[in-house]
Amino acid sequence: MIKEIGVKLADSFRPAPSFFDFLVSLILVINFIPQTYKKEIFFVFYTLFLFCLTFIVKPRRNYRSIWLSLIAVWSLLSVFIHSYILSKESIVFRYKNMYLMSEGFIYILAGILLLYILVKYTTNIRFLFFLTPILLMPWFFEFSVENHLTPFAALYLALIIYFLIKRRRWITLLMGWGGIILFCFKHTHILTRFRFKIPVISELLSQIAQHPFIGNGFNKTLNPDNMVFLDKQQLWLWRYNDFLNLGTQLGVISLVLCLGFVFETLIRIKIGWHLVLAITMILVMSFQSIMPFVDKAVTYIFLTGLFIVSSYKKEELNVA
Repeated sequence: MIKEIGVKLADSFRPAPSFFDFLVSLILVINFIPQTYKKEIFFVFYTLFLFCLTFIVKPRRNYRSIWLSLIAVWSLLSVFIHSYILSKESIVFRYKNMYLMSEGFIYILAGILLLYILVKYTTNIRFLFFLTPILLMPWFFEFSVENHLTPFAALYLALIIYFLIKRRRWITLLMGWGGIILFCFKHTHILTRFRFKIPVISELLSQIAQHPFIGNGFNKTLNPDNMVFLDKQQLWLWRYNDFLNLGTQLGVISLVLCLGFVFETLIRIKIGWHLVLAITMILVMSFQSIMPFVDKAVTYIFLTGLFIVSSYKKEELNVA
């Protein structure tokens, strides 16, 4: 047994990680940076540093994604669209949303670049699974304070979907009934947690309806970042859905492009535990605000990169 585990561990490091792989993993230092704005600045400029290094690194995979390309192009166009629609002031004010780290075009571009670098240029980054505690650091303190149920409920539902895909009817039925029983025992706590999500999602949908094609643009006001104000409750609350949040900022087009990339990635992933984690991540994004928080976004990008890399066959590696 111990020998088999040792063999599997040895296989996970074949081929051996390159020096560039370790440089890529150093972006996880972001989890030890205290201030949010410093994390955002580090994320953008360290990603640009890695991209500069790719000019001397041999591509390992022939990775292309029309969805990522269109998301980046539409985000860039939106900078100019919203600068003229929402403001007629100085050119600095018009284009400041281009360098807003927490939600501007550069933030989106940096995320796409990091994923592109992970998939196309890294040799073997599976050693990151041994750094799982560091990858999950952004959630540790939040879970201990707020007692979140969303990730666990998402994982449970992802397992049901997985067994449904595998046509394991009895396991699917048992887990379905188990979920119903758990809901009956915990319904008060669950409904308490869920009571603000529906009005937030309703508000996001109404904002999309106001500007369905181009969206409201990136936040250029003094309003709290990544939050929405509910008139009835007189509260500022987090935007509990990353997909709808993107739709409010950049319109339905961006939402379609984002969903296109999601489905493209799911199709690439083999049916297995990778698929379960991928579905879990998507479900969490549907009920929590994840991507606007840069440390959590980095974890998502790394895991997505690992899932895509695992979908490539051995003969597709070492692309000249």
